[in-house]
Amino acid sequence: MDWLTQLLDPGILAVLIPLVAIIGYFVLKGARAYFRHAERMEKIRNGIDPDAYDDE
Repeated sequence: MDWLTQLLDPGILAVLIPLVAIIGYFVLKGARAYFRHAERMEKIRNGIDPDAYDDE
């Protein structure tokens, strides 16, 4: 448990929290882009035009 004590040091946390937040942000953006692309490809495979508007 010595590693946990070292990890909870305020000096380490001051660097670790922003680093985790930045990495998490880019991971979420990448996952969102991947799933948006996968959904678009599936619509195209099923013969649906993903660029068509419902109100037209």
